Amino acid sequence: MRVVVLRAEGASFSAGLDRAMFGTGTEGEPGLAALAGYDDDALDATIADFQEAFTWWRDPRVVSIAAVQGHAVGAGFQLALGCDLRVLADDA
Repeated sequence: MRVVVLRAEGASFSAGLDRAMFGTGTEGEPGLAALAGYDDDALDATIADFQEAFTWWRDPRVVSIAAVQGHAVGAGFQLALGCDLRVLADDA
């Protein structure tokens, strides 16, 4: 069995949406304007790809612990909720 502690550096566990998404996006990921132009099937597939990053937490061989400080917004909040245990700082 493995234990994974997920933590962030800095004041926040997750401050929310990457501001690069308001422009052209980040390397390998479309921006919000591009996503708005997708048809329903393409948008559903893209969201499923984003969500795939959370599926490895379901592996029963891994105990996951989120060490949360400051903000945990958006996908960061979802990531913390997906962990087996959450340890919260007073400012979380």
